[in-house]
Amino acid sequence: MNFDFLWLYLKNLDKVLERTHSCPHCDIAIDRDLNATINIKNRATRPKHP
Repeated sequence: MNFDFLWLYLKNLDKVLERTHSCPHCDIAIDRDLNATINIKNRATRPKHP
């Protein structure tokens, strides 16, 4: 077992369990899953560069 990974995981567990994303640039607070959905949609609909 990789104990370094386990230590980092446990150290950051509060961030993993956090359900809200807060943007430091525009001060918006949004549900983490909703934010991920918006990001996926934006990447999927972005124009492709040749």
